[in-house]
Amino acid sequence: MLVTSKEMLEKARREHYAVPAMNTQGGNYDIIWAICRAAEEMHSPAILAHYVATGAYSGDDWFVEVCKWCANKVSVPIAIHLDHGDSFDICMKSLKNGFTSLMIDGSTKPIEENARLTNEVIKVAKCFDVPVEAEIGELLRLDEAGAQMENKSGAGPSVPGSVPAGFPGYRNRKCSWIL
Repeated sequence: MLVTSKEMLEKARREHYAVPAMNTQGGNYDIIWAICRAAEEMHSPAILAHYVATGAYSGDDWFVEVCKWCANKVSVPIAIHLDHGDSFDICMKSLKNGFTSLMIDGSTKPIEENARLTNEVIKVAKCFDVPVEAEIGELLRLDEAGAQMENKSGAGPSVPGSVPAGFPGYRNRKCSWIL
């Protein structure tokens, strides 16, 4: 059954269990259906994660339709998650296509720009009751030779469960959860 990630994660938190999120690597039918069938067999909710880059060749709209079909053939909660969406437009396209969970990744941007972008995505997604995960700090990035790249956001590496002090207005954020 198709749900938002918010519903399933709130229940998992209350009942003290984890929810697997599997990247579908372009989301062919066989992978998506296998994940949904395994979730059904294990009586476990699941998150079908989809990267922007893989959607470029598989088609985001096709991916969502296959996920919806598969999710509605099982009795366990299934969410369709955009992973590391790097722009407002990508997140809006994903909402329009029917994703039930979004991640906006502004970690390559200066912290003020990241905050602005994140809040724009949250504002619209909230109208559709779709939760948003955000990459607020900077991820460690390596160049092609494997050397650490310069931190350009000014936020420092993310620490799970924390909001960087440099995030404007972070004390006033009303988050459903911080992982």
